[in-house]
Amino acid sequence: MTVNARLTNSGMGPLSNIELSISLLSGLQLSDDPKLLQLMKIINTSFKRFRTLVSELGAIVKIESGMSVKEDIDANELIEEIEASIENRIISSGTTIKKDVGATKIYFPKKNLRSIIYNLITNAIKFRNPDRPSKILISARSEKGYSELTVKDNGIGMLPDDVEKIFSMYGRLNENIEGQGIGLYLIRKIINAAGGKILVETEPGKGSSFTVYFVEAPVPVKAADLKTLNA
Repeated sequence: MTVNARLTNSGMGPLSNIELSISLLSGLQLSDDPKLLQLMKIINTSFKRFRTLVSELGAIVKIESGMSVKEDIDANELIEEIEASIENRIISSGTTIKKDVGATKIYFPKKNLRSIIYNLITNAIKFRNPDRPSKILISARSEKGYSELTVKDNGIGMLPDDVEKIFSMYGRLNENIEGQGIGLYLIRKIINAAGGKILVETEPGKGSSFTVYFVEAPVPVKAADLKTLNA
């Protein structure tokens, strides 16, 4: 375990104690002063955000400490698992998700691929356009040397000049939408560490399309080929 990882893990215990103390204080009717009650509410909210931030920093440490073992992942199966895990969010937002992935397999660490797809889908829901029903199209295909996965939405979109900002740590374009702005930063870290890349096409008021390129699994060298090479 790295020093940063140990610091992150050791910090969660004291944070839990502080959170419990704040919760107990909030439950005690120490004062009827509305200003004091409002202050306690602000402190509690700020602390929860800080705790989330520490957890997300821990995720960054795990990514930077090394990639997991890669394997061939059935894209459709993994997407269905993610959809099931956020079913309530999909239904409550009125979002429709369509898939065109066929039998595509992606060579990648499963937990990291899940994080990528999960973040792209939940971001599409989060930044949906309130003026029309939310729609997401997830497509995937395999080409020689790489696999490609795209998550396209009809959300609020953004200016092309703002694309780089969303990939910076804590980069946020809309302060009114919940989140620390760290998800896409992590996604690009994961993808770049594996030799892939992520591209974005977007237009304000029309939506965004995120396409991820994954390096294909290396072709095993057969014994006969080795004899030929060594001849």
